[in-house]
Amino acid sequence: SAVGARTSQTAARQASSGRLELLTSEMDKGATQVKAMINEEWENDAEAESHYPEFGLEGRNHVLPRAQGVRVAAIENQLLPALLKYGMGGRKYGTAWWQTRLAEYETLTGQRQDNTQEISGTVGDKAPLLTEARDFLGRLDSLVYANTRTRAAYLAERRVLGFLKEYN
Repeated sequence: SAVGARTSQTAARQASSGRLELLTSEMDKGATQVKAMINEEWENDAEAESHYPEFGLEGRNHVLPRAQGVRVAAIENQLLPALLKYGMGGRKYGTAWWQTRLAEYETLTGQRQDNTQEISGTVGDKAPLLTEARDFLGRLDSLVYANTRTRAAYLAERRVLGFLKEYN
């Protein structure tokens, strides 16, 4: 059913969203460690800060971008090449650490987008069901009206069937 499909898709999305948040948090901690490595390499604070953008760290706080696509591009095109360029690729928070997280992050962001599209499609499918249900209830109401002799009996029968009194 449409409701069951949506429920299973939502559960899958919640699982991937949880893992995605965890990966984002890990990457943020990794970026902090990369900043520490940069500060070790260049002891002059101003010189170290001048290298942050080269590693994909942006903004006043020098962090990875928040947007998923931009974050992936910053890691792939800036952070990983900069780690190799300055000989930091073999360290604990070097290229191997980033590549494993980046691969999973890309997979999860793709799955999340697919799940969102599936959920939207499933929710869109409910419109024909809603029309069909309203048609059925209208026919049922007409049948009840045709089979009762008085308005009071008609209204009582509607309440028994679950029609709300406000809509009489």
